[in-house]
Amino acid sequence: SGADVDPGDAIGLKAGTLLAASPETSLRLSFELNHAARTRVAGQDVPGSDTTIGILELGLAKVLSRRTLLDVQLGIGITPDAPDFRLRLALPIRLVP
Repeated sequence: SGADVDPGDAIGLKAGTLLAASPETSLRLSFELNHAARTRVAGQDVPGSDTTIGILELGLAKVLSRRTLLDVQLGIGITPDAPDFRLRLALPIRLVP
């Protein structure tokens, strides 16, 4: 209907550490915090549209071969707006010799 929607500003911070457990394996620990301000529609605030998301992430990266790496991350939500958990799997493969 032509209403002006302003999603609000967002700001985020992520801090972490990495430990090389062996030449083939590394461990990660990080904390991510994001805040999105209240959305406005036609100049009016939308109640409950502001969010604060905090996630604690644990990760493991393992070299499987000279061309393949397995990267696993588990995120645990620690604020009410955050998802309860998040799982990411990545398998980068180098195609060039």
